[in-house]
Amino acid sequence: MGKPTIGGFLIMNAISFKKWVSTILLLAITISLCGCSTNRTAASQDEHLTTTTAFIVLNGANVPALNSSAIASFVDTPQDGDRSILIVPDGNPSITTFSFDSTAKNVTYATAESKKWYKEICTSIIDARPDDADTDLLSAILLAANELKASDTQARHLMLLCNGLNTAPMLNFAETPFWSDATSIDEIISQLLKLNYLSADLLEDVDVTWAYLTSTSGLQKSLSPSMESRLLSFWQAYFDACGAKSVVFKKDMLTGPAAADDVPPIQVVNVEPDAVVLPDASADAAKAEEPTLTLDTQTLAFNADSADFANPSAAWQTLDEAAAQLCAASTNDGQFLIAGSVAAVGSNDSDTSMQLSISRAQVVQSALIERGVPQEAISTVLGLSTFPTPLRSYDEEQNRAVYIVDTSTALAQTLLSIGTISS
Repeated sequence: MGKPTIGGFLIMNAISFKKWVSTILLLAITISLCGCSTNRTAASQDEHLTTTTAFIVLNGANVPALNSSAIASFVDTPQDGDRSILIVPDGNPSITTFSFDSTAKNVTYATAESKKWYKEICTSIIDARPDDADTDLLSAILLAANELKASDTQARHLMLLCNGLNTAPMLNFAETPFWSDATSIDEIISQLLKLNYLSADLLEDVDVTWAYLTSTSGLQKSLSPSMESRLLSFWQAYFDACGAKSVVFKKDMLTGPAAADDVPPIQVVNVEPDAVVLPDASADAAKAEEPTLTLDTQTLAFNADSADFANPSAAWQTLDEAAAQLCAASTNDGQFLIAGSVAAVGSNDSDTSMQLSISRAQVVQSALIERGVPQEAISTVLGLSTFPTPLRSYDEEQNRAVYIVDTSTALAQTLLSIGTISS
C-alpha cells in the first residue's frame, strides 16, 4: 500500500460580489490581528508529538479476530506528521507503512483528514491476515524495532494485538519444553541474545503496549492459568532485555471467533489443566480404586482485600478433604508449604499485599491444624503477594487464593525462590 496523501478542496457557493469583498476584508483583518497559522495549529491548539506506531497483528486461526470495538482503545487518531506501520507476524512477516501528511487549510478539513486516516489504519488492522501457518513474533518485533529506529518522529510506540504464541522454528511454543519449569526463561533470553534476536538497545526510547496476550480462539484451546503466567513472564523478560522505555500488558481479554475467512492452519499448544495434586498415603494407595485427591484451589478463593473465604462452606469441605490426605502423608514424613496470593488490583502497596497473602496462608494453616494435620508437616507459610508464579492466573480474581504444595517438588522450589516466608 502506498503512502496516503489526502488533500482537501474548498467549495464555495456563489455569493454576491459585495459580500465576497466583505469576506475578504474580514479575513485580511483577522490575519493581521492573529498572524500566520500553520496546518497543525489549525488542526489542534494542543501540542502534538509526532508519533510512529508499529502495530503487530495476526488475526490467525488461533486468536479471536479483531474488530472495530476491539481496537478502538488502542488506535489513536493520526495527526499531521504521524506514521503507522502494520506488521503481520507470520513465517515471513510483511510490512505496510502509512504516512500522514496534512494538506488541510483549516480545522474542518484537518479533522476530516484525521478521521479518514483513522478509518484507513483501522480497516487495515481488521483486514490483516497471515499468509502461512507459522507465527514469528520475534522476527516481527525485530522488523518493527528497525522501522521505529529509522523513523524521524518525536515518539515511538510498539502496539501488539495478538495472543503471544510464537510457533516459528526458532522458538516454538507448541513444543512442551517451553512450558516446563525446568526450562529457564533467563536461559531462553540468553540464547536469543546470542542469536541476535534481541539486543539491550533494540527498543530504546520505544513505549510498548500489549493487548490480548493469551486470548485464544479457533484451533487453540484456552491456556491454563500457569501457562498464561509463564507466557507473561517470558514476554516481560524479553522486553526488559530489549531495553524498552516502558512496557504495559493490558488486562483486556478478547473473545469471539477466529477469522471466518480462509486463514492458514496453525500449530496448537497442548493445554494441560492446572491442579495441585496431594500424594497418596502410601505406595499401596496407588493401587486403590480411588484416584489421588486433586485439590481445587478455586474453592479456597478469598474476598477482595480480606483473609475471609469467598465461599466458606466450599472452603471447609476442601480443607476437610485436604486435611485427611495431609494427615496420612505426614506419617510418611510428607512436608508441604502453604502459599498465599493476592490479586493485582486496587491501590495496595507492596508491603500490604505481601502481608495479606501471608495472612491468607496462615488462615489455611490454622484450619488444617484444627483438623488434625501436624504443624510440623505444614510449618512453611509463604507469601507470594502479586509476584508472577507458575500458579498465577491472568484473571486477577482467581489470584485471591492459597496453594498447598509438596515441598519435594520443583514447583515448591520455584515458589520459595519467589515468595517471602512468614517469620
